[in-house]
Amino acid sequence: MTRTHLKPLSFQRHGHMFWKRFTSFEHTRHVTECSVVEAEVFPVAASFPLVFRKTEGRVEPVAVFSLTEEAENPFVSETGGWLAPYLPSAMRCPPFDAEPMPRGGQVKDAQFQLLVDESLGLISDDPRDEAFYRETGALSSNLEAVMTFFQGRMSSAQTTKAICDVLVEMNLLDRLTQYESCILPRSCWGISTDRLNSLTNKQLATLTACGALRLVHAHQISLSHVAWLTQAQSRMTHNPGSKDAERKANAEGFLSALAEAQTSETSWGQNSEIHACAR
Repeated sequence: MTRTHLKPLSFQRHGHMFWKRFTSFEHTRHVTECSVVEAEVFPVAASFPLVFRKTEGRVEPVAVFSLTEEAENPFVSETGGWLAPYLPSAMRCPPFDAEPMPRGGQVKDAQFQLLVDESLGLISDDPRDEAFYRETGALSSNLEAVMTFFQGRMSSAQTTKAICDVLVEMNLLDRLTQYESCILPRSCWGISTDRLNSLTNKQLATLTACGALRLVHAHQISLSHVAWLTQAQSRMTHNPGSKDAERKANAEGFLSALAEAQTSETSWGQNSEIHACAR
């Protein structure tokens, strides 16, 4: 996925500019998955299928929103609302994002560069909006809060990378093309149950100590969402007896009801270690 629309935050470029808080998820209508960090694996697993992707020589867990790569994100309503009970941390801070800048190869020394997405229409020259910087050149208080958010997320991302490295070293990942006869998007990977069950007590202890077993269990439980997500997307695209608007309304109602049921049954979504920052 291209990131050319993301520009590094700098006083030279953004010192006299302003930003708006996002009020709609319209910009995620064609986002079919997003990366997940270790701190949020339980609330993600309570809401979406959680699988693994191999990209650029590394493995990362991702939340799957759509089982059809060409389809729209079914968790975005017609009015731009978010229909799921949990919002992954990667989607909470438009127009901001971050990329790691590791120092010395140590997790505790992990640094990051804050990026600004200038393609979302959230950057302005209107002083009534949020300032990037104070007149002194220091970050504004609201931007400091954004930096704090990303500091926590990037730290958890480093932990997630270390966990995934262990899963790769133990050869626990297999191609995952379907689950209970439901087709998954291309290039998904999942935990091999056979290899997991064949691990020694020492290997299981290693998985537990580094937090990998927590991620493994979250992934396994999350696959139960594949069936109803398949059903929801089928309602949106394969109901020739209804008009498009009616099909979408029915699907939105279906997803909203599931979100309300999940929210009432679990507090995971409210207890995440990563909190919203820009909305």
